[in-house]
Amino acid sequence: MKRINRSKLSIPKNALSFDTQIAYETIFDYFSGFDIDIEETSLYYNLYLRKSDFSYCEDLSFGFEKLRIRPSDISNYCFISANSCICLSENCLPYSWRVISGHDTVTKKTAIIHIDDHSDLMKPFISLESGRFRNILSNQTDDTLTPEFLKDAIDTGAITIGSMLTTIIFSLERFNIYHLKRDAEEKRTGIVKRSFPDTIIPNSKRIGIEFQEGFTDSIYYLTSSINSVLSNLQGEEQCILHIDMDYFNNRYNGSTSWQLDDNGKDFPMDEQKQRMREIASSLKMINGLVPIKYILIGLSPSFYPAEYWEEGLCFLLRELDNSGINVQALLHKYGWDTHNEQ
Repeated sequence: MKRINRSKLSIPKNALSFDTQIAYETIFDYFSGFDIDIEETSLYYNLYLRKSDFSYCEDLSFGFEKLRIRPSDISNYCFISANSCICLSENCLPYSWRVISGHDTVTKKTAIIHIDDHSDLMKPFISLESGRFRNILSNQTDDTLTPEFLKDAIDTGAITIGSMLTTIIFSLERFNIYHLKRDAEEKRTGIVKRSFPDTIIPNSKRIGIEFQEGFTDSIYYLTSSINSVLSNLQGEEQCILHIDMDYFNNRYNGSTSWQLDDNGKDFPMDEQKQRMREIASSLKMINGLVPIKYILIGLSPSFYPAEYWEEGLCFLLRELDNSGINVQALLHKYGWDTHNEQ
């Protein structure tokens, strides 16, 4: 992917508080996934946005060294095979998915098994107007979310790490989301794709999802039990398996104040491995019912600790492989297809 450049976005002052301090706080909160410079005129706040690389919570050099990743590639590192990928930043996953799946809207009924400490269903800075997608930050347009369009959206930060899944489902016609999250209160609801007028960016309607009670073509099912995912499948024809490694340990949660936050999700390696075994065992049964066709994995810097990148990823991939999930290309990429103990 190309080197990341700044995007310029002009926000009318009358869209924000007349109190300048409150207006600035709103801007920095609203564009929290960006590094921001602001130029003020009489009528506008001109924002110069560069997407954050989420490298600020810890020294990542150990993880880079173990996986042989150049530090300069933190924002765009992604290894893509015929059916799978591993990315550092989760906002790269929609691009990887489109490279793997092809350009057209996927019509097969698809189960998305979303193993993640977050829902990733926020709204990207992408609009859908008269049947065309538009990158709100660069004004590039496209009909079908092609890899070229998504690459631009990633480079500009239009796809944030929290809007990764939203972006993917807009290339699916029929889908159900099964979200596995630790200690979650079970939730089952209908969801629909739609566009929402942006609250501060003029003339923009961002794509997103809406939860709806009652019958819809798609459901969102939140659970803390992988076995409940297995028992709630609804005759899907294929499966996208997405795993964010922060499900296993979310020490930092993207926050520099993580030591004060004490979110209770800093799990040791032995506990992570036990959870990986349990999930892989259930995925083996799921794969027998709904073929797991695509595997998307994100390492999530400043969420999943770099000290675990090599050992955790290697163990997970081997467990998936032992359960009949096709991750051979990923194992081969890192030289883990020969079974030496970690």
